[in-house]
Amino acid sequence: MDVLTEEMMLDILNVAKVVFKKGVTGIIVLGDKLQKVFTALPEHFTLSDYDVHITTSTEIIKDSEQLRALVPEFVKAQLLDPEVTVDIMTTRDLTGIKQRLRKALAKQKKENSQVAQLT
Repeated sequence: MDVLTEEMMLDILNVAKVVFKKGVTGIIVLGDKLQKVFTALPEHFTLSDYDVHITTSTEIIKDSEQLRALVPEFVKAQLLDPEVTVDIMTTRDLTGIKQRLRKALAKQKKENSQVAQLT
């Protein structure tokens, strides 16, 4: 099912390339009263500009399980607070888990560097 979904999404994106071959027209709002119309020509943008990423659900589940398996190790090393651990374990999406882990580890790293400077 994942392969079928991935193939369908890629086909849809390829159709979008054909549909927007003359470019995409939009409006930029510049302040309260000023607007500017623009056209983004296809030679100046790629499909990554649409911020569409196709991954299979099995990959996402595997990655989130690996990150959740690392959480107890971070707790043992005193790199994560228990409240952050609960928050991470109850988060459903992979992006949320990554963001919470990065934020918590950066905070702990900053605190450790401050303690090291004080000593």
